Amino acid sequence: MKIDLTNKYIFWSIILFVVVVLTTVNNYYFYQYMKYLSVQDSIKLKKQLELIAKDCGENNITNSTCERFLIDSVYNWSSRSIYNRSLQLTTHDREITHIKDLAYKRAIGSNIKIDTGLFFTSNPNAYQDNSQEDVSLIQILPTVYRSITLSLGDVYKSLTKENKATADGKIVHYENRYIIIEYADKTMDKIKINKYDTLYVKNGDIVKAKQVLVSGNIHSALNTFTRMFPRSRPFLGYLLIVFILLTISKKREVAYQDSIALIEEEKEKAQKQFEEEIRRINDEAAKKLDTFKKIEEEENHVCKQFSKFDNILNPPVNTINIKDLLNSNLNFVGTAFRQVLEKIIFKIYDDKIATPDSNRTLASAIFRLEKERLISKKLSQTLHAVRIYGNDFTHYSDKHATKTEALVAAMNLLSILEEIESIYIDTPTQTKKQSGLRIVKKAKKR
Repeated sequence: MKIDLTNKYIFWSIILFVVVVLTTVNNYYFYQYMKYLSVQDSIKLKKQLELIAKDCGENNITNSTCERFLIDSVYNWSSRSIYNRSLQLTTHDREITHIKDLAYKRAIGSNIKIDTGLFFTSNPNAYQDNSQEDVSLIQILPTVYRSITLSLGDVYKSLTKENKATADGKIVHYENRYIIIEYADKTMDKIKINKYDTLYVKNGDIVKAKQVLVSGNIHSALNTFTRMFPRSRPFLGYLLIVFILLTISKKREVAYQDSIALIEEEKEKAQKQFEEEIRRINDEAAKKLDTFKKIEEEENHVCKQFSKFDNILNPPVNTINIKDLLNSNLNFVGTAFRQVLEKIIFKIYDDKIATPDSNRTLASAIFRLEKERLISKKLSQTLHAVRIYGNDFTHYSDKHATKTEALVAAMNLLSILEEIESIYIDTPTQTKKQSGLRIVKKAKKR
């Protein structure tokens, strides 16, 4: 199937499809690798905490001191880890701390829950990594969308976001990344903030319901774009490469089409020149016969010779005497003679040229037989002379055939029949009650 790259809709549709597929494959294997690294990272943390708990037991270190070691190790690991999505720490007094919560923007990574109090009893629930085992296409598709859109959705959210208090309360905790509000019913609300966001509260402030606490701005939007842009680099790289390759292919296709058009134009021009030359030759031959005596003599000779080829001429001449044909309907002579050529040439073509050709025409068949050296150049020229004469009177025209032109065509057809017979045609005798055309390829006489 040939794809027309010169059509701009097809061109850009192919680019978009290929780039999306490549970006999806890239993101899938990238996050597969991230998944592997996150698992390895999580295993290292678990072994490290187990080793600390074991050392504490062997060295009779108090649980509170050992727990401090465990907590410090978890915080140190969290500050270095880039493959962790969420990290929840529960101490022996059941205080829960969300050390990290990046699940909202990371498709893949470890989701770890640590209970330091259970490490001293070797409880299997002391360390839980709830990460999914396999990376799915559903997880990857949002990352592909962000890559293709240059994360403009996230940038827009950073620019227009507004975090409001859901009820009356008090700011009980504020640090660089979170604001914690305590409401009258003692429930807590934790709001994540960007260091470039606009803050309207501080620690200890009393807030009212629906009061704006944090809002985005152009600086936080630019910061989000800067952080998110690297995920679009594969997409932009694939886009550039595919665009260049398809542009080169399109230029080559345009150049090829132009060259084909030029060849066809030159071929058509050469064909017209060839046909004009054949007509000129026919006209010159007609002028040489343009005396009544010469015409009558040649007509008698041609009619006598044509009688030897009745089985070839009928059909399509259909038992009409050649002499009657030349003296009754001159405009039909060209059509009848052309049909005789088609009968002969197509039979030879089908028998000698093995390759089928649904676009075969009389002209192309003659050229092919000449190319394959099945007929001589001189015979080819004579065939074209009769063919062109037949063309001129097969279609409607104000031009009327003359006796001289018809006789020249008859002379050419006679010479064709004689030469074709000497090369290919075995004409069965009427005494055997046979008719038709058989290709037997005799020795060529050239």
